[in-house]
Amino acid sequence: MMGLVCALARGDRTQEQLDKMMRDEALNFSKVSSRDEFVSLLTNKDASQRTSACAAYVAASATIIPNSIEFELDLSKETGTSKEAESRRIDKVKTEQTLGKLLVVARANAEVYALIARKLENKHWSSISEYEEQAKLIFKENAFFYLRRVNQLASERVGSIELLSLSGRALEFITSSGYRFKLDSDGILLRLSGIPWLGSGYILGRSYHLNVGYGSQSFPVAN
Repeated sequence: MMGLVCALARGDRTQEQLDKMMRDEALNFSKVSSRDEFVSLLTNKDASQRTSACAAYVAASATIIPNSIEFELDLSKETGTSKEAESRRIDKVKTEQTLGKLLVVARANAEVYALIARKLENKHWSSISEYEEQAKLIFKENAFFYLRRVNQLASERVGSIELLSLSGRALEFITSSGYRFKLDSDGILLRLSGIPWLGSGYILGRSYHLNVGYGSQSFPVAN
């Protein structure tokens, strides 16, 4: 469903095309409660709301470990292949496409997070929640530019991608251009030529801190 929301937000589909598709699929959103978030986003004429929702969805996608099936070859038509052998058959094209998308989003996230951090780092906050609300507001204001940046980065070549490890709890890969991406229970850690690019308290190689509460108490922006 969010794929349709993003298609509208990016301009890949028009509202007229969506309405026609729904008619062809015999889906009538008018009979569904308007309180449903996705339905509201699809039928709401407020493009900015769709754009911010799509941007948030895309940004969050970098924190989801892909299922291993996304990397496997389709062996449904092959015969004489053991299950053990099948489990080792990795589709290089699928792997690079899936991991490439993760890297693109992580890079775009690093850039927009740095923008937010620069705007808010010199202010004093009464609570972390107050900072988070302002950060969300800035993200929404830049949602259109964020999605455009994702598209720009997707067109750039990062060289070959090598999958180092993948499980239900962790993912790690590297690129020939110097990126190293790791995602586990501690969150994302993206490095570029050894420099922390996103995660562990760093954004684009720099550490940002918040002034929160009384005294000189501070917290890292990126974890």
